[in-house]
Formats: sequence, structure tokens, C-alpha cells
Amino acid sequence: MFFHSDDSILGGKTFFWCGHGRFLVETRQCFLIPDEAGRSEGRLQRGQTDPVPDALEHPTSNIERPTASPKGPGLNSQFFHARKTAEGERVEISAMLRSMARRPRIQFAGALYHIINRGNYRRDIFETEGAAQAFEQCLFEACEKSGWRLHAYVIMRNHFHLAVETPQGNLVKGMHWLQGTFATRFNRFRSEQGYLFQRRYQAILVEPGPTLSYVVNYIHLNPVKCGLLTVDRIDEYRWCSFRRFVRKNRPAFLVCEDWLAELGRFSDSRTGWRSYRDYLSWLITDEPAQKNQAFEQMTRGWALGSKEFRADLIKAHKENLENKHWEEAALEDLNEQLWNEKLKSLLEKAGKRPADALYDRKSAAWKISIAYELRRRTSASNSWIARALHMGKPGSVSAYVATYRQTRKT
Repeated sequence: MFFHSDDSILGGKTFFWCGHGRFLVETRQCFLIPDEAGRSEGRLQRGQTDPVPDALEHPTSNIERPTASPKGPGLNSQFFHARKTAEGERVEISAMLRSMARRPRIQFAGALYHIINRGNYRRDIFETEGAAQAFEQCLFEACEKSGWRLHAYVIMRNHFHLAVETPQGNLVKGMHWLQGTFATRFNRFRSEQGYLFQRRYQAILVEPGPTLSYVVNYIHLNPVKCGLLTVDRIDEYRWCSFRRFVRKNRPAFLVCEDWLAELGRFSDSRTGWRSYRDYLSWLITDEPAQKNQAFEQMTRGWALGSKEFRADLIKAHKENLENKHWEEAALEDLNEQLWNEKLKSLLEKAGKRPADALYDRKSAAWKISIAYELRRRTSASNSWIARALHMGKPGSVSAYVATYRQTRKT
């Protein structure tokens, strides 16, 4: 992590911005090491009396990205001020948070989510029985307060998984209470301070139906996949909804009717839960079945489910989904839906069908015209357009569009 001076000292203060432009760090006192050219630029080293906090050495910590600024790529110099001391090169840098760009959450009544978060620096925050029990208690309180339906949960040593339904569309408020309350209780009990969780929690939207049952299976198998116990002893893992379901020791908001119905063969009875455990025993050993249930996708992207489900979400929440702060993986998925909608409209306007693109030549005039409009009106890449219109290589699309643009100018 490097800091650069703007070569000005105003009223005993020197301003710095982060050369990487990625993280807003909070420090107290540190040493500024000049580079070979003697400029006020260099690597921040640990001091002997007041060391630089670990945030400098762990860029994956709870540090949010600041907004762009003219002083440097992504960090405004007003966020940092440095004070010269009698020791010359010793400075004190303090971070002042301003408006931090955050990806908006999609919330609506009845939304289902797969929620995941980890301890800061992957710390084992739930390693003790007391910590795990305290988080479970906070989770149950959050469900009561927020009116949530909890379909499944598991608390591991350093992370948790939840399958949550929000009838009132209040995910953000409920999660703020859950994580904030637990962190406060945890730090108070241990006389600690600072961030407890690694980053913003993941809240992946889940399509009702079979997809929900797959998420529940994934959550229940988490202790087995991590090697904590064998699947035949899964009901012995205390911090998991499976144990609650089997022993009938469960609150009213912990529900199983929807996803059991989707699995189609199990009842909410002692016999039914034994059969479900046998089903999980089969599933944990059958990799094709896990692939079919999209286990490798469970912690990725922004939504789990069919293309139609994602398309409906886009139409209903288009304003939020087009926000520039959405993560890249989600944007790619969302953009492809929007590009397909635009392509369909342009094909209809040109009197063409998708099948026509397959049989007509790569350089057909109507293809080039549509490619030009897609490049002008959307963020569709040449690669995507080449595939969608069967125009050959991406470079060919670029050349066709460039020539077409020149002919329009003349």
C-alpha cells in the first residue's frame, strides 16, 4: 500500500492519496519512507511505538471503496491528512469517511435469499460454544423482529449460511440488526473492538421452487463438506437447522414445508427426516447430482435460478440493477438480459428472426446495421454480438461497425 504526497504542506498538514486507489485505510502513526528519488512517496512501515493497523497489510478487511477523485484513482486527498512532527518523517494519518459507494440491495415482499458472511480475516468467530449460541440467539431474535421465515441455517467456525424469506421486504434492516447486535454483544463480552465480519454480507436472490430446496441441501451438507462429521451423524451438529428439524425443537419461523414439498418424497416426521438424511448421504457422494443442483454456484453471482427468474427480476427492479456499483459478475448477467431484449427489438424492427442470423452471411447488411445499433445503444461487447448474430470473430464485428459508421458520416 503506497501513499503519495501532493508536494504541498499547508498549515503543518500534508495531504496524501492512495496510489492503488482501491482502499480507504484508517491509520494512526506511521513512517513515510522516501523513494530513491527523494520524493515523499514510499511504503508505509510499522512504527516501533504505535504500529500501523493490520488494515494496511490485509486489503481484504472491512475497507470500503471510496468515490473517484481528481487527486488520484479512486481516493480524494481530503480523506487523509498528515501531520509533520519533530521527528521529521513521522506523520499521523487519519481517515475521514465520506460517501462510500455501495451496491444496492434488491428487496421486495416475499424475496428469498441465500445469505453468507465470514469473520474478519477469516477469523474463527464461532469457535466457542458460547459464540455460536449467541449468534443463533441473535438470528432467532432477528427473525422474530423482522417477521422472517427461516428455511435453513448453519453456523460454522468462521462463517454462516442462511436461507431466509422476507415477507415484509426488509432484508437490509433485519441484517443490520442481526450483525450489529451480535458484534456489539461479542465485543462487549470479550472486551474487544473493531470489525467482526469480513465485509458486507452476500445476499443472493433465490428462485422459489426447486432452487430453494437445492440451497437448503447445500446448507445442511456444509458441516459434512468441511469434514466436521459424517453425513450419518449430521443431526449431531448443534448449530444447524437439520438438528432442529429432526428433534422438533424449533421456533415457528423455522419452516420446511415449501422445500420438502419440492423434494417430493419426504414428510415432516421422524421417518421423513430419516429418509431425508439418507437422501443427503446419497447426494454428498454423487458429484453429477451436486452439479445438477448447482452447488458450485451457491456462493456466486446475484441470483440463483432460471433465466426467466432473473429476467423477471430485471424488469421489476431495473433501476437498481442498472446502478453502476453492482459487482462485475452480476452486471455481466444483467447486461446479457438487457442486450437480448434490445436485440429482439432490433430484429423485429428489421423484419428478421434469430434463425435468419444463422443462415445469412456474416457480413449481411442487416446484421451490420443491428451490430452498429447494439454498440451505440448498449454496452454489448463485440464477442457477444459476434455470437448472437453469427458474425464470425469479434474483430470482424469491430471492422464491420467501424466501416458502417464511416459510411453514415459521408
